[in-house]
Amino acid sequence: PHYGTGTLSAGLDTLTLAASPTLGAVDRRPNAYNGQVLRLLPATGSIEERTIETHFLDTGSWKVTTQLPFTETASGSILYEIAPAGSQPLYQAIAVWAAMQHSS
Repeated sequence: PHYGTGTLSAGLDTLTLAASPTLGAVDRRPNAYNGQVLRLLPATGSIEERTIETHFLDTGSWKVTTQLPFTETASGSILYEIAPAGSQPLYQAIAVWAAMQHSS
């Protein structure tokens, strides 16, 4: 799992991952994140999550696409986290760590 700042596409279904995430590392195996959960953490508004459909290298950047586009979040720079599906305790630990980092 990891946490970082990425770039959400205009179509709201593709996220370019941070080259150097704040927490964890980018898995450089194609499709390694398939089936995992991508959660967007905007500064305001709703937190959204989607299931990752593909994970691939595109012109030097790792990207993930989701099965459905995001609906509450605008395109552009966004905090995100990726974690295995169904791992609620892990989500909570990442969220607490992120909140502690954001508040300092």
